[in-house]
Amino acid sequence: MARPTRRQLLAAAGTAAATGLAGCTAAERARLNPFAEPPVSMTVIRAAGDESETRCSLDADAVAEVPELQGPLDELNGADDGERIERGLSIPTGREISNLFTRQCDGDIGGIYRYDGAAYLIGLTYRDQSAHQDHHDRLGNDSHGGTDTDTPGNETATPN
Repeated sequence: MARPTRRQLLAAAGTAAATGLAGCTAAERARLNPFAEPPVSMTVIRAAGDESETRCSLDADAVAEVPELQGPLDELNGADDGERIERGLSIPTGREISNLFTRQCDGDIGGIYRYDGAAYLIGLTYRDQSAHQDHHDRLGNDSHGGTDTDTPGNETATPN
């Protein structure tokens, strides 16, 4: 019996991985596949502080509870304006950071975040957000069974 070639082994491994991950959520795929991109991306940019009217001060104790946020903020503390750090996050960590912003900023999310005397722009992006939004758009369009141009005057009576 002939030994399988390297190409055949790689193809078999790829097929097994694809089959094994079919139907998994983005978070499950990221957890199971070490080469997958994380489901949430966080970008932290050192800012001058005048880029936005919206400002929020982040409490040092609250930030210390989320090392995935504290690390990039501390790394950029002495950096020049415009320097950035990008990190991949899990969905629970992304939610934790988002909730921290909501609690600390009284609903004024976005804009300049101040921490330890420095200003930052911080963005969280959920990678599957566009596909998730398309799903909701389709559900919304199908929910009323007609088009947006339907009017009561255009209805046809149903015979009894």
